[in-house]
Amino acid sequence: MGGASNEDLAIARALRTARLNAASRGAGLALVGLGLTELCGWFLRIPTLVTLSPGYAAMKPNTALGFVCMGAALWLVPVPGKAQRSSLAFRGFATGALLLGLATLAQYAFDLELGIDQPLYWRGTLGHAAARMTVGAATHFTLLGAALLAIDVQVAPGRHRPSEWLASAVGLSSFAVLLGYLYGVESLYQVKFFSSMALHTSVGFLVSVLGIWCARPDEGLIGALTSSGPGGVLARRLIPPLFVVPTLLGWLRVKGQAQGLFGTAFGTAVFAASCIGCLSMLIIGTAKALHEADRLRRDAQQKLAESEENLAITLQSIGDGVITTDLKGRVTRMNAVAAELTGWSSFEAIGTHLDEVFRLQNEDTKQLLGAPLERILREGKTVELPSRTVLIGRDGKERAIADSGAPIRDANDAIRGVVVVFRDQTEERKAELALRESETRFRHLAYSGILGIIVADSNGKVHEVNDAFLRIVGYSREDYDAGRLVLSELTPKEWVERDQLARKLFDEQGSLRAREKEYFRKDGSRVPVLVGGAALDKLRFIAFVLDLTELKRVELVSLQALEVAQKETVTRAAVEQTLRATEEQLRQSQKMEAIGTLAGSVAHDFNNLLSVVISYTDLLLDGLPESHPMRSDLEQIARAGQRAASLTRQLLAFSRQQVMQPRVVNFNDSIAGMAKMLGRLIGEDIELTVVPGRGSGLVFVDPTQIEQVVLNLVVNARDAMPRGGKLTIDSSDVVLDESYASEHLGVEPGPYVMLSVSDTGTGMDRATQQRIFEPFFTTKERGKGTGLGLSTVFGIVKQSGGSVWVYSELGEGTTFKIYLPRAAEGMATAERVTTMPETLHGSETILLTEDDEQVRELACAILRKHGYHVIEAPTAGDAVLICEQYRGTIHLLLTDVVMPRIGGRQLWERVGPLRPGMKVLFMSGYTDDAIIHHGVLSSEFAFVQKPLLPALLLRKLRSVLDDKRRSAPPI
Repeated sequence: MGGASNEDLAIARALRTARLNAASRGAGLALVGLGLTELCGWFLRIPTLVTLSPGYAAMKPNTALGFVCMGAALWLVPVPGKAQRSSLAFRGFATGALLLGLATLAQYAFDLELGIDQPLYWRGTLGHAAARMTVGAATHFTLLGAALLAIDVQVAPGRHRPSEWLASAVGLSSFAVLLGYLYGVESLYQVKFFSSMALHTSVGFLVSVLGIWCARPDEGLIGALTSSGPGGVLARRLIPPLFVVPTLLGWLRVKGQAQGLFGTAFGTAVFAASCIGCLSMLIIGTAKALHEADRLRRDAQQKLAESEENLAITLQSIGDGVITTDLKGRVTRMNAVAAELTGWSSFEAIGTHLDEVFRLQNEDTKQLLGAPLERILREGKTVELPSRTVLIGRDGKERAIADSGAPIRDANDAIRGVVVVFRDQTEERKAELALRESETRFRHLAYSGILGIIVADSNGKVHEVNDAFLRIVGYSREDYDAGRLVLSELTPKEWVERDQLARKLFDEQGSLRAREKEYFRKDGSRVPVLVGGAALDKLRFIAFVLDLTELKRVELVSLQALEVAQKETVTRAAVEQTLRATEEQLRQSQKMEAIGTLAGSVAHDFNNLLSVVISYTDLLLDGLPESHPMRSDLEQIARAGQRAASLTRQLLAFSRQQVMQPRVVNFNDSIAGMAKMLGRLIGEDIELTVVPGRGSGLVFVDPTQIEQVVLNLVVNARDAMPRGGKLTIDSSDVVLDESYASEHLGVEPGPYVMLSVSDTGTGMDRATQQRIFEPFFTTKERGKGTGLGLSTVFGIVKQSGGSVWVYSELGEGTTFKIYLPRAAEGMATAERVTTMPETLHGSETILLTEDDEQVRELACAILRKHGYHVIEAPTAGDAVLICEQYRGTIHLLLTDVVMPRIGGRQLWERVGPLRPGMKVLFMSGYTDDAIIHHGVLSSEFAFVQKPLLPALLLRKLRSVLDDKRRSAPPI
């Protein structure tokens, strides 16, 4: 009992009420049976049914009829709160019993003969005098009829019910009649000059009293008697023995004295002793019951306190804000999240109206919205608020929220209050805004005029084009709007077959590598173009178009120059050959440059789009529990974004637009250190020979990127030898002279370190060699290569200041030679050693200097969410001023490299001496040339690549803060 919940207690009360209501209806059924039985006794002249025993008074026919009315009324008592058709019949039977009693009393009082006794009287052996009911019975019917009609009347709500007091008077009088029959005292059941009340009449009245009591058991006297409290327990234990024990002992005393077993004094003493003993036992038993009830009450209070504590803990553990109210809208509970979002403490909010604590407005119109209290109470169901809702905190701060409200119901399904649940959507809204801004930036790129861009579907319908594409094909925007630009009509007939092959590859791979073709212009002329594309969805694709007119003009001039040279002397043959080679190299270089520009532009923009999505997805994931239904969807978005970002990083490497962090590396040692790993990579059927050079082998490169170059070349060589073969890797110091430089476009004379990777594989024809460095070009089967391996090699080597050349013959194998500028002996620098941080959280103070507001807000959100104290500085001047005036400790300067007026490096040189204990972490999204120009890429400095991803930024930041050394000395 002590551990019973409120719901269990409510169920127990409902079951008790149902049982007592059933008892009331059973009493009514018994009264109807009693009345009908007595009427049958009169009609059939059966004395035993009328008098029960010779010498006892008979129940009168009108009395039997009164019991029938009483029983029918009890059977039809309406259920509280429910409209019932039987309520009219109930009042009719109750009124009939009342009127029967009043009419009989009127006959006695005024010596009338109204004729109400004769219709039910059957003359015969039972006698005429038995036809009229007694004065006591008439009085009882009058009181009980009035009690039934007033059964729902209350003097004080839940305490006093007139119907119970009227019934109680009848019950005491009827009990006195029973005592009269029990003790043989005629004066208790016979009024002088009038007839006596029958024994079974008094029993019928007692049954009527019990029926009236049980009809409304939740209130009044019967509610107190049946309650689970100490009063109810005491009453139920004492009242039955108090009625039964004295009555039984008195009867025994009377019978004993009548039989001459003992005298009056002895009988009185025995009666008193018996009463004292029985009452003492009752009191002791009652005391124990009350003690047990008190213990159970304390246990229940303790359980209730524990339940309240568990409820409070649960509310504080919920990640959303929760506020509960009563029916009047006053706050009754509030968890910590709700307190933080509203700015109200729980102590201040409790008792305050919800509209004052939970202030809402429309995000677009700024119109104040009322809390959903009235709507929830009116509709009685869960209510969702509009999506563009803003919560105004007590401090005036606005937060975008998503919330809902629902009614609080008790075990009887009655509404007791309202609960409002809401969560902060500020970061989600920022993510949406950032995505829209990124889309806007991409649209600006589309209409910048650098590349022609067209969006179309598989049916050839053009959905969108930019001005650059319209200029390439000679159409105007009005032509496009009028539908005069038809994609299928732009391609000359001789290119249709190749377009169909390209379309087939596009359907298989979902993208189209850059290829040359021609378009018809509006005036009928032709324009050479370089075209690449990618699928947007199942139906639509996007194509990028680059005008090659200038490149073709250069080729034409070169051909004309060759024709002139052929007419010169034979000695010019060598010049012609050199010119052709140079021209081919120039053409290939320009083609790769154009492809690189295309790939880099697309990769940069898509990488920014993906980074915003990934960053804010990570922030959202970090705040969601493992069981949240949205978590799996967000994880899918994050994984898809990471895969897409990996692809764009490879494109950036090819286009030479990824940031590198070079240092002086001994190439010979690096190759020797990779030998064992490379042996496991290629397998046992390929013989690996590694020959490190004897020279210095020093190069100024990013070691990670160079290892990637070696791995890509080795994997490419392994795939070219499916049946085994020989792979040779060697390095050496070389000096390239003017003659070599003149024959190899883009090579400067000077000292180099050469890496050679040779295999005995299948080799390549000339056409394949001309395209091997193009992105997405591959000769492997579908699904076994992305076509970005050698493109990545090309980009890394070029970005490191070197060159790569390929020599191959079909069936004879392939050799790749890479030349990297040799570093001077004195350039060797110490490698910066970092370790993986144990945690991504911290409490240090970070000075963040970033002129881009969106990036600054993103970095602040990431850092503050992980415990850091962030001081924002929009400009380098603001950062200098903060370092001079801020009195607390600044542990680290996180600064952008390229900023207006004062760059990140110059800022560090100015504030480093002001804050000797402060460390520095540089960040930038520019290409390597810009970073090197601003003097950042050095092993002395810590650097993080933009766009900022939460995990990468936090690991780098934690690594720098945990380093015992300064990040870099101020210069």
